Amino acid sequence: MLIMASFIITVLFLGCTGEPKNDANSTVDQTPQVAVDNSGSATNANPVGDAPYADILTLNYWVFEKYYHPDKAQKDLGKGRWFKFEKDGTFVSGRWKDQTASGTWISYAADGKIFIRIDSTIDREDAEFEIQAMTQAQDQMAWVGTAAFPNYDPVSLVTTNLLTIPTKAQFGVE
Repeated sequence: MLIMASFIITVLFLGCTGEPKNDANSTVDQTPQVAVDNSGSATNANPVGDAPYADILTLNYWVFEKYYHPDKAQKDLGKGRWFKFEKDGTFVSGRWKDQTASGTWISYAADGKIFIRIDSTIDREDAEFEIQAMTQAQDQMAWVGTAAFPNYDPVSLVTTNLLTIPTKAQFGVE
C-alpha cells in the first residue's frame, strides 16, 4: 500500500506538464447537455456540512485527468469524466460536454483515511474512493478505488479541479 501511495504521489506531482492547451479560436458550449441515464437509483441526498474535504470537493468540476485501470476499455472510458459535487449532497457527472448521470455523495473519515462515496443513478457507476493525496494548492487529488465496489477496486486516478467542464481540445483528444 505504501508503494502504491508513493507511486500515486509521484505521478500527481511529476505528471503535470503545464496548463491544458486551448485553441483561442474555438468556442465551446460549456453547458452540459442533459442526457441523464436514470436506469438505477441513488439514495436521498443529505447536506455534506463539514464532512472531510467538502469545501474543496464542491468547488467547480473535478475531472479525471489520469485514470489507471488494468482493462484498456475501462481506462479509455475514464478520459473526459467529470463530477460537479454540491453542498446539498447531490452531484451531476458526465464525459466531455455531456452530462450522463446524477446522484448523491458523501465524504467521511475512517481508520485515519478519507473516503468519498458516490451513489449514481446509474448503478454500475456507484463507487467509493480513498482520497490518498492532495496538492498544496488543493487543485488535484489522488483517488484509489476500494473493495466496497469491485468494479472500481483496481482504479487509481488523479482528479484535477477545473472551472468548466473539460473539452477534448484541453486534453489533446481532438
